[in-house]
Amino acid sequence: MLFETKDSKAAGESAAAGDQSREIQTIWMDFLANLLHFKHGSDSYSLDPAKWKSVPLYLKNYADNSVLNELFFYILSRAVHWQGLRRLAPRTAADVEALCIEEYPQIEESRSGPELPKTAYISKTFVAYFEALVGAAPYFKTTDTRNKLEQRYAKAFKELNKHDDTRFDQYVGRKLRAWYTKFPPTQPSAGGGSDDDGGAGSGGDGQGDTDENEEAMALSGDE
Repeated sequence: MLFETKDSKAAGESAAAGDQSREIQTIWMDFLANLLHFKHGSDSYSLDPAKWKSVPLYLKNYADNSVLNELFFYILSRAVHWQGLRRLAPRTAADVEALCIEEYPQIEESRSGPELPKTAYISKTFVAYFEALVGAAPYFKTTDTRNKLEQRYAKAFKELNKHDDTRFDQYVGRKLRAWYTKFPPTQPSAGGGSDDDGGAGSGGDGQGDTDENEEAMALSGDE
């Protein structure tokens, strides 16, 4: 992907015929920020080079976006082997089922903190953090004082929160079961981590997002 700069014209570079740099960059950043909602086979946008002149790389359109695509479940299947998340790593079918339905218990308000409601392990908050991480990772700097990661999290959570809590949790459970049915969980390697070439979901192509109930989970409210 080539972005135009103020020196591009002099250098004979062009982002794309007929497109201005602002449009290209906006679409590219939209694509990055919504990677987990990209829907394979959409008629509104495509990664297919044959369609580049007729449809954009990505278009945020609720009717054509996935609630969560297989990329999220691939990333999750790797992330549960990270040091801070290993307690969530499933090793058996029973573990997968537990991950789908288990909840953190409600915590009453106390001097040490406010009341915290019970929430699913893979909650909207959890998913929003991952979405923010994936969208900001290509350009995130620890010295950035503009809180880009926090802003991305807030935006991602706002969109996810348009779903009914129970239906969202049920949806994630269905997709999670389907993922681990295709790619059964494996035991961790001797080093305690997840091998780059092994583990759950190593063969996913991101093109199996065919959950019949997904489009029934329509978002409510305006953009």
